[in-house]
Amino acid sequence: MSRKKHILIIGIFIEVLIGIFIYKILSQSHRLFEKQKITFKQNLSYIHGFLLVKDSLFGLTNTSPAKLVKISTKNLSKYQIISFPNDGRHDNGTELTYINNKLYLVFGGHGSYVSELQPDNLIYKDLWSSDKDYSDPVINLPSMTSDGKYLYVISSTKPTYIHKINLKNFYDITTISLKEALNYGHSIRFDKGFLYATGEQDNGWISKINPSDLKYHESIFNNDVSTPTDDFAVTNKYIFTCFENKSGIIYRTDKENLFVNKINTGIFAPCFGLYFDGNNIWAVYDTSPGQLVGINPDTLKVSRYDLTESHPSEILSLKDSLFITFWESPAKIMRVKVQ
Repeated sequence: MSRKKHILIIGIFIEVLIGIFIYKILSQSHRLFEKQKITFKQNLSYIHGFLLVKDSLFGLTNTSPAKLVKISTKNLSKYQIISFPNDGRHDNGTELTYINNKLYLVFGGHGSYVSELQPDNLIYKDLWSSDKDYSDPVINLPSMTSDGKYLYVISSTKPTYIHKINLKNFYDITTISLKEALNYGHSIRFDKGFLYATGEQDNGWISKINPSDLKYHESIFNNDVSTPTDDFAVTNKYIFTCFENKSGIIYRTDKENLFVNKINTGIFAPCFGLYFDGNNIWAVYDTSPGQLVGINPDTLKVSRYDLTESHPSEILSLKDSLFITFWESPAKIMRVKVQ
């Protein structure tokens, strides 16, 4: 080999090393820092509903009977737990929503069952139930949302029921059942004048619903996914949905026409939690240990981070912190920062 060729090869090798070094520096420009992690006591397990209210986190467990935990965002070790009656009605807690300084909780133990709770003192009262949503032996996992005047509850049954409940009296109720292709509802959200719902029939579906008359139209998901998770993220233009199969795919659905754009995260594991913090979409994947994915909602750029615990389930944010729960017995919660 000539001296010139030898020098050229060395030069290329050095350039490659410099490129790898620069790539590593750039790829580490956003790092995940674990700030606090706790394991709950008092047999608190399997947090399914997760909500931020002011400076507190509220978790509702998918157990029989369900429990509710109120957690300080400043110190995760400071929390209060209440247990609901072992009466069959308060089993399988699934969702919480905050309206007019009150928390509303929905359970799926026997049909759908709604309770109202004062977030300051954790005193609650039971308000409404629907035996129509009973689906033995399949567990009903209802979801819930509100427009401020009405509460909307969707069942995970066949057929899917949507209940529109007047918050003033809980007696003025309208109920519809969705068409056969839209069985097993799994999540519902209100945003800018419309309801959006997803469900598990076949590969899954998404529906846009007019809350005034509950008329709807839908889009059926492709066969590359199945079982949209009970969380979806809403931005100004889009609905983001992840899936509990092992596809690693997230759908970005246009809110106007329900057209779908597919995002491949490269993680072939179930996704159980999805959240929009105002800037990024965050998703958690059930790998071992778990993984956190950040997505720019406009460019669809994907960033991946390793967690230190397995089975991440729910995710919320406050300022520069992310709060992640883990589907375990006893349950765990972690506060992290991406910098």
